[in-house]
Amino acid sequence: MLNKNLKVPIEKLYPVLIYNFVTGNLPSKSTYDERLLWQKVGYIAQQLGLSLNEYTFNWYKAGPYSPGYTSILYNFSNIFDEVSNYRLSDLALEKLEPMKVINNNVPTGMSTSKWFELVASILFLKKDTELDKKAVFVSLMRKKPFFNDENINDYAWNLLKKLDMI
Repeated sequence: MLNKNLKVPIEKLYPVLIYNFVTGNLPSKSTYDERLLWQKVGYIAQQLGLSLNEYTFNWYKAGPYSPGYTSILYNFSNIFDEVSNYRLSDLALEKLEPMKVINNNVPTGMSTSKWFELVASILFLKKDTELDKKAVFVSLMRKKPFFNDENINDYAWNLLKKLDMI
């Protein structure tokens, strides 16, 4: 169903639909954790083949980050309630299934935003490289020394491997 009163291109609403499907919530810019989760959901969705190619993610303090992707939170938050008027395609929903698995497997004691930061960081460091698990983890701990729990890092790696993402 199309809403003719929508004042922004549907492409700006697409990331909101993705976020809503993965987390069950509308995105928010209220807290750092919410903005962090927004970024990581976008990056991982892009890696799964969702049509987010207009956003370039580069390494920043908290891992993969896109200023353009952040701008949606600040410039279009007034349209987030439009989500109920749209639906992701069956193909998009199928591509996003691994993210539901990631979201449903947050380690005990870790916030969802930090879990997505870890997963997105591993994906970013592994992407298009021949680095093995050990080399990815060495790089991860150099960039993010607080991700030093070998059990959780292994858990994230093994989950990504099981989901055929690395």
